[in-house]
Amino acid sequence: VTGKTIKFVGLGEKLDKFEPFHPDRMADRILGMGDVVGLVERAQEAMNEEDAQQLEEKLRKATFDLEDFRKQIRTLRKMGPLRDAAVSLAGATPIKQLLEKQMGSLDLKLKKLRSTLGNNFSMSNYFWAGRSLWTDSEIGGLLGWDFDPSTKFMAPFADFESDARGFVDFMRAADYKTYLADDLLVKVDRASMAVSLESRDPFLDHRVAEFAARLPVDLLMRGRDTKYLLKRVLYRYVPKELMERPKRGFAIPLDVWLKSELKHLLTDYLNESRIKEEGTFDWTMVKRELDGFLEGRIPNSTRLWLLLEYEMWRDRWLGQTH
Repeated sequence: VTGKTIKFVGLGEKLDKFEPFHPDRMADRILGMGDVVGLVERAQEAMNEEDAQQLEEKLRKATFDLEDFRKQIRTLRKMGPLRDAAVSLAGATPIKQLLEKQMGSLDLKLKKLRSTLGNNFSMSNYFWAGRSLWTDSEIGGLLGWDFDPSTKFMAPFADFESDARGFVDFMRAADYKTYLADDLLVKVDRASMAVSLESRDPFLDHRVAEFAARLPVDLLMRGRDTKYLLKRVLYRYVPKELMERPKRGFAIPLDVWLKSELKHLLTDYLNESRIKEEGTFDWTMVKRELDGFLEGRIPNSTRLWLLLEYEMWRDRWLGQTH
């Protein structure tokens, strides 16, 4: 229409969404073939060849440490959201939606890590970021006051952070104190007691736990091979091919349920009038979570599930009625 050459194309409203226009690559995107070349160029801009070689050397010699990890998190940020990278790789192929969901979830985790791997980095903060579903600033915004986990949540870890032989030891100790005691074992106990069943966990025999706690890290992990010693013992009794399969947890399909048969719960319990009248959560933050989830932009079904659990609990036990 104007007779002018197209120089740039915008894939969003923000400046980082503008990029040079390449007719052939745009045609590939339209035809669902992806844009691998563009993704490689973004990676080259984010990391130079010397840094890449140093990283490869550290990984090969198993000297990759937390400071290196922090640098890689910063490098990933320069490349933009991983969700966009998934689109570049997949194009319009059948795996596009799956990749978008998985990379979107990873983007949320990386956001938390970036907020933690700052000037006040510590193993305790790293553990907190891994277990929390929100960043500290997001929690503060949701509750309407400055949130600082350092005293109430992190103080109990201070002693064994200084005593730990290293990062792996600290993370195991923190898991013992929190995730194992306050989450996994609680669920097992509730489920078993509901049917009058006495359950016992063999690996929690104090002799086994004490033996495992004394093991050096190289018997726990070899590269990416976790539970190294345990697997070697198990292979004596169980065929290896039966064990080397993808790990399967007990997660429920929240993402599907909250967009279908349980969607009415979001409307009933996380609506504007209820949230504002109650005053526990900031409605702007709740609305952002709802809109991002229902529009498919943010894979935050677990966050919404927690908000929903609280509102349903409050309605039942504190007499909140609407």
